[in-house]
Amino acid sequence: MSIRTYEDNNSSLLFMVRVDLRSRYNRNIRVVRKAHGIKSEAAAIREEKKMYRLCTDLLHKKENQGASLGALIRKWAKHSDLSRVKTGEVGSKLIYDHKLTLQKWLKPYLSKPAYDFTDYMYSEVIRKMQVENISRSQLIKFKRMVKVIYEFGLTYNHLPQGTKVPQAELKMPSKAEFVPEILSHEEIMKLVEEAIVQKHPWRFVWIVALLTGMRSGELRALMWSDVAWTNKLIRVSKSVEQVSKQIKSTKAGYWRDIPISPELERLLKEVRLETKDTGFVLPRIPKWDSGCQAEVLRSFCKQVGLPSIRFHTLRACFATQLLQNGVEAAKVMKICGWRDLSTMQRYVRLAGIEVMGVTDSLSVLPPTDFGSKIVHIRRI
Repeated sequence: MSIRTYEDNNSSLLFMVRVDLRSRYNRNIRVVRKAHGIKSEAAAIREEKKMYRLCTDLLHKKENQGASLGALIRKWAKHSDLSRVKTGEVGSKLIYDHKLTLQKWLKPYLSKPAYDFTDYMYSEVIRKMQVENISRSQLIKFKRMVKVIYEFGLTYNHLPQGTKVPQAELKMPSKAEFVPEILSHEEIMKLVEEAIVQKHPWRFVWIVALLTGMRSGELRALMWSDVAWTNKLIRVSKSVEQVSKQIKSTKAGYWRDIPISPELERLLKEVRLETKDTGFVLPRIPKWDSGCQAEVLRSFCKQVGLPSIRFHTLRACFATQLLQNGVEAAKVMKICGWRDLSTMQRYVRLAGIEVMGVTDSLSVLPPTDFGSKIVHIRRI
């Protein structure tokens, strides 16, 4: 608190009062109020006492409510950028996407104290998401994000202790499972053939993706120093983050080796003639830098009469082709860098290897020449 004097334009002596209070329990909570143009010291003292009581009440109120829901989301995103992103634990795009998702669906409540976000409000948000056909898996992920930001707020005193993590007591019905995008072997061959014939600028990127199963960011970060010609291996240890454009670790956080097949070796030798001077294996494409890889691929597939697929589907094509060719699921999982068995199981289902040949032992039809014998008997 302070009282100061100053002179106005007419050289008259005036008083200014300033009250600045900060919470003893949470240093992020602060209340500041000022008043000026006071004509006497006595009036300034009275104003200071009045302002102090007002600031004290506001401070107590803020201490009891904590940060608004919008501020809590921003604080969580900033903290994650300074900790998890910089250490390479996650990519900045993931944090950015989570932040936008939370802000989008919680928009009506962003200005409210997070302390006052009730279970009923939360359930209304979930209902709205269901009406707009948000998948069950995305709803579960959203609920997990809400829980994370509240736990963050309690841990770092952005919320008053005792704040209840909101719960949406709403049954989320399972929806029909859709078959993921995938290309057959014939469709893959057509994609490659058309890309080569048309000399498409993305042809090398697509073919290397189909022959390695690497993610888009890993392909962008791949350098010739990562290619071991003698051992016929590609070392995958880094990835380009989509938002920041910085090179970080792979999505799984660990390196892996991918065998170089004869076809891939032949292709790499051809690519090297064009990109050796850049240091990077694949050409630098402007639309790749702007994150348009899925859009370009979908457009090309439509043009040549193939099913519309996103860029990540090329990775699925790589995995399913290996599985259908008899490669063990554990080896495919290691080459692709999957730690989650449930993710691997999805590709096993797509390849159909679990059920392949299961029905071969069934026998309900007569011998193949049975029909001709019946016709012969009828003629007689």
